[in-house]
Amino acid sequence: MSEEHEHQHRPYSPRLAFILTNPLRRRLDPPHRLIDQILITNEDTVVDFGCGPGYYTIEIARRAKRTIGVDVSKEMLEKARRAATKTGVTIDFLESNGETIELPSNSVDLILLVHVYHELPDKEKALVEFRRILKSGGRVVIQERTRKSRLGQILPGPPVVDVDKIVNQARNVGFDQTKIEPYRGGDQASLVILRKT
Repeated sequence: MSEEHEHQHRPYSPRLAFILTNPLRRRLDPPHRLIDQILITNEDTVVDFGCGPGYYTIEIARRAKRTIGVDVSKEMLEKARRAATKTGVTIDFLESNGETIELPSNSVDLILLVHVYHELPDKEKALVEFRRILKSGGRVVIQERTRKSRLGQILPGPPVVDVDKIVNQARNVGFDQTKIEPYRGGDQASLVILRKT
């Protein structure tokens, strides 16, 4: 995957939020599948970074002690807020591009980014901020598309991302425990798991 192609991908428009929450997606890749894999407990404070309209955020809120949806788009945050109200879950919302997140240091157990890392304007600044707000032992879980389809064509959606780049950027800012595992959803994605020691 060339860096040039990765940078050509534009952030998701709030006008297309219905694609992120449509019934077909819920059938093919229900939000609980990812949340089951990353093992959220009822003692966890979880940030869904790049939460969009709340597709994963609502499922997180059903399991975590505290859930915080963060997005760069006010429109997406409003859509997520309405979805949370409709489903009766409690979620706090913050607007941020990742470089400054208005949360205390050492206050978060898990930060989840689903097909968002490639859109961060300054990845290392965001990783520094993620590390600041994480508790010791806390995790950042980054899901990105890391393989082309079996047909060798890139399907519509997020770009293919080089996980080694993510790991190197994370190590540059002090994440010395990293792990890569396949995402069980079968959408050519991997999870990059960074742990704060």
